[in-house]
Amino acid sequence: MDRDPKAREDTDVVFSIAGESPLQGCVPLDSFFSSKRFVGAAKALGTAVYLRLEATRLSEPSYLRSAEARIDFDGYGLASTIAHLMTYERDRFDRLESALQDIIPGVKRIRVRRIERKIPRRGPDASPENEKVLADELVLDMHSGDALPAHAISEGTLIVLGLLTVLEDPDRPNLILIEDIDHASHPRGPKPSWWSSCAP
Repeated sequence: MDRDPKAREDTDVVFSIAGESPLQGCVPLDSFFSSKRFVGAAKALGTAVYLRLEATRLSEPSYLRSAEARIDFDGYGLASTIAHLMTYERDRFDRLESALQDIIPGVKRIRVRRIERKIPRRGPDASPENEKVLADELVLDMHSGDALPAHAISEGTLIVLGLLTVLEDPDRPNLILIEDIDHASHPRGPKPSWWSSCAP
């Protein structure tokens, strides 16, 4: 049964600090930390991100739309973010690859290849046109086969890779809110080496 679309966007939030009256309300998760009503929560919890990672967006070829290499809340930009890590921040990429191998032993190597992609844009006369851009496509070498495109990889593997990439951000958030993570990840899987530093 499909859930109410509004239920995907709103959540009941209760936040309290000792000695103060609790704040409660139903607010969009995306704007929770920018809401003036919950400024106390934002200050106490620090940086936070909201993720609703989707396999189709995680596997989609992407290109950097700004100088900042970071995936979107739905997972778009994973390939170009990993390409940036491979090229400019190799230590972070090596940690990412090792962590993924700890959790998904079937992974041998993470790779990215450059492809040409057409994106829609408006021409000078406001008519729709396609612009060619160079994009990054994620591929994985697995024990079951090499150079598997991301769209052929399991949903759980992609979601784990997306989450690990967020955790490798130099400005790693204090709090990550993840929607529907249980539908693609096994709760009793092996714990990676970095788990002890992240778990409470």
